[in-house]
Amino acid sequence: MTNRLNHKKEDYSLSQNDETGMSSEDIIKSFYRDHREEFIHFGIKYNMDKENLIDIFQDVVIIFFEQKEMGKLDQLRCTDKTYLFSLGKHKIIEFLRKNNRKYTIPHDQLPDESINPQLMKEETMTDRQKLLASGLKQLGKKCRDMITLFYTRQLTISEIATMMGYKNDNVVKAHKSRCMKNLKENVSKMMKT
Repeated sequence: MTNRLNHKKEDYSLSQNDETGMSSEDIIKSFYRDHREEFIHFGIKYNMDKENLIDIFQDVVIIFFEQKEMGKLDQLRCTDKTYLFSLGKHKIIEFLRKNNRKYTIPHDQLPDESINPQLMKEETMTDRQKLLASGLKQLGKKCRDMITLFYTRQLTISEIATMMGYKNDNVVKAHKSRCMKNLKENVSKMMKT
């Protein structure tokens, strides 16, 4: 089903209801219907059953709209759907952790740093932040993911080992150390130019 609001960027803001003629409840129902089945299909990759995925999806939709209405997503640099699925992924992992179930996220499913609403837009970044962002972009995907998971998402070494499928914590520490060394070298080179 397609987005019924016809905004340039997918936007299910409840404050848009005057423009669309839709009530807040209709907007939430539309958002729910537009993304429910795809989210369930997405969640099955984590060996989750449909009932638990529906519960998680309902919780995530509530969280999403609460954050949206509080203005916490104003700096979001991705679609509402991308952010919703990111929230969902974290809730799925939390559920699996609470139920002592092992999980491994396929490497291509790791979070992208662009979906973090706390990251600033480039025009509001300091020179130092711009250097770090440029240096990070020059790293390979595994290093970007490693640094993002550890510093931005603030996951533990053990959580990263599990998520990225590493053998143990020591492998993660060594990989993170190499990635940070490469990042420092990238930033250092840019500072000299």
